[in-house]
Amino acid sequence: MSSNTLIAKDIKAGYGDKNILESVNIHIPENKISVILGSNGSGKSTMLKTFCRLICPTAGVITLNDKSLSCIRSKDIAKAIGLLPQTSIAPEGIKVAELVSRGRYPHRKFMSPLTKEDYIAIEQAMDAMKITELADASIDELSGGQRQRVFIALALAQETDILFLDEPTTYLDIAYQIEILDLLKELNKKRGTTIVMVLHDINLSTKYADYLFAMKKGRLIKEGTPNEIITEETIKEIYGINSVIVPDPISNNPLVVPISSHDVTN
Repeated sequence: MSSNTLIAKDIKAGYGDKNILESVNIHIPENKISVILGSNGSGKSTMLKTFCRLICPTAGVITLNDKSLSCIRSKDIAKAIGLLPQTSIAPEGIKVAELVSRGRYPHRKFMSPLTKEDYIAIEQAMDAMKITELADASIDELSGGQRQRVFIALALAQETDILFLDEPTTYLDIAYQIEILDLLKELNKKRGTTIVMVLHDINLSTKYADYLFAMKKGRLIKEGTPNEIITEETIKEIYGINSVIVPDPISNNPLVVPISSHDVTN
């Protein structure tokens, strides 16, 4: 189980002279799956990038095990925190196993060959994402869902305790979305990996998340379990839409049913 504690305190961050995040305080729940919700432009992706030190805060501090990220070597951060960005790019024609092996970078010395431990980590990452049989395939030959599994395996090969994923199901059909999220749920249960995702689908979020963070205009406005924060009032506050909340007939988690103007007039 993960022993890494990641906390943001009074964070302000953005791009250039413009802050996107305004005084955000977040303690990432260890060994849980968390999802960050919010409309476009609410600061979700900026929050992930700041947690991974791709963006430096203009105020506040993010600590990993009580030590500021700004004081930790990049390689050491990469051993603790992995990131799957919104858009992942691979060299044309690269084989799946070779791409996944690049996740071992934080653990290797300069110009050193892969070790036995590296190969074990690569094999385990590919097995976790059910892509072992694709090891010798070119990344260009794969479907969207297969490619996404490969990029997640690349992040897993880092052997981090904390994994951030920015919209991992975007552009995938519902079958692939469920497949990816099921694999991540299995990873969380087996390894205790702390997973933090940005998802646009509220109902998939409530189905898979142990904990939710709701953001609006760069601020954290609600946090808690799905049953604690998914209410008609919260959905209205975050997205500006009316809805009805009903229990999922299988899991009993809250399901959000949007109300459109068509529903009202008919």
